[in-house]
Amino acid sequence: MFDAGFAAFVTAAAALVLAPGPDTVFVLSAGAAGGQRA
Repeated sequence: MFDAGFAAFVTAAAALVLAPGPDTVFVLSAGAAGGQRA
């Protein structure tokens, strides 16, 4: 009833959803470097 492959897929999908992407890293670094005007 419980498939180990499905559990691995759910774990990987959750990690991808929760991990910040390149756009988030760019916005955070631009905000840290130049403040709100950047």
